[in-house]
Amino acid sequence: MNRRLPVKKIIAVLLFALLTLGLAARTLVKSELEDNGFKRVEQDGFIFRWRIVDDKIEINIQAPTQGWVGIGFNPDSKMEDADYIIGYVKNGEVTLSDDYGATSISHRRDDRGGGENNLTLIAGSEVNGSTSLTVRKPLDSGDNRDQPMSAGEIVDVLFAWGGDRADNLRSIHAKRGSFRVKL
Repeated sequence: MNRRLPVKKIIAVLLFALLTLGLAARTLVKSELEDNGFKRVEQDGFIFRWRIVDDKIEINIQAPTQGWVGIGFNPDSKMEDADYIIGYVKNGEVTLSDDYGATSISHRRDDRGGGENNLTLIAGSEVNGSTSLTVRKPLDSGDNRDQPMSAGEIVDVLFAWGGDRADNLRSIHAKRGSFRVKL
């Protein structure tokens, strides 16, 4: 018996297959384990290193800029509701901000939106055209502006950096992207 599928059904199956492949492509980015216990992901020149230490996450972010660098965790819609770490180094001094996604296209400091700054600066540097920040933050600070996280959890990560000499926290990004990792 020769059965032919209707064209609409074939198109629907193909669209479903393409959608499934697209979602699979957005799955986990494989992280590498470094000698000092940090996991590492690199994408488009942005480097994200992290390790869980007790009830905190230690984070190092690095980007090819002499401006600001930033990372955000678990946005709801574009930038909205993400938990951000943004900072820069100028004349050897580090400026660091604990932010939240106020809208789908903006962020503001936690302490100006009913939350508090839960970041501990460990180090910051600008070397050979690259800015690097290392911070520690609680996995679950209890802050209503922070996104609680836990070891082994899969999180969506946004990253961005400003242009060279963009040493302020409000200039638009020169580069941005996203990936998903398992903490």
